[in-house]
Amino acid sequence: MPSPRLRTRPKRDATRAAVLDCAQALFAAKGFHRTTVEDIAAAAGFSRGAVYSSFPNKEQVFLALLRRRLALQAETVAAAVAAAPEGAARAQALGRALAEFAAREPGWTPLLMEFWAYALRDPALKNALVDLRREVRGAAVEGGLSDSTIALLIFALANGLGMEWATDPAAFDPAILPRTIERLLHPG
Repeated sequence: MPSPRLRTRPKRDATRAAVLDCAQALFAAKGFHRTTVEDIAAAAGFSRGAVYSSFPNKEQVFLALLRRRLALQAETVAAAVAAAPEGAARAQALGRALAEFAAREPGWTPLLMEFWAYALRDPALKNALVDLRREVRGAAVEGGLSDSTIALLIFALANGLGMEWATDPAAFDPAILPRTIERLLHPG
């Protein structure tokens, strides 16, 4: 008599990665609010329980995606800045890298703003977002920006320009951010 087949479950890391990949595509297509955990589970080929075993809720899925995206952005920007000579050229490289990263996924900024507005109304989510933003600004300072205020201004410029670009792509000039960061870091 043949032995019964044991059903194997995907490893937790593989499940988590598949959930994040599917969630990213769904959030980009439908937005944060219109995407459900059921949608994510179905797209990943898992049950809702499998999603919930990796993430307590949809908000934590989004925060994990945001962390993943910010890590990739930090890598991309750091490589571009490190390859540039010191001074104004490095400031220009920072601005270009941020603009090029945003251009790869123009729908990300509106999605981030949708989540951001939602998170500001939930104290626990707001605190998680605050912690994440502080971590990103701290990493930028460690990476060579002069202080956290400069980092805050650069991220605010990048986010604001991302929204303007998403709203009116014809008005977007990809040189705005590099020129502005150069002037901010090297006035005169």
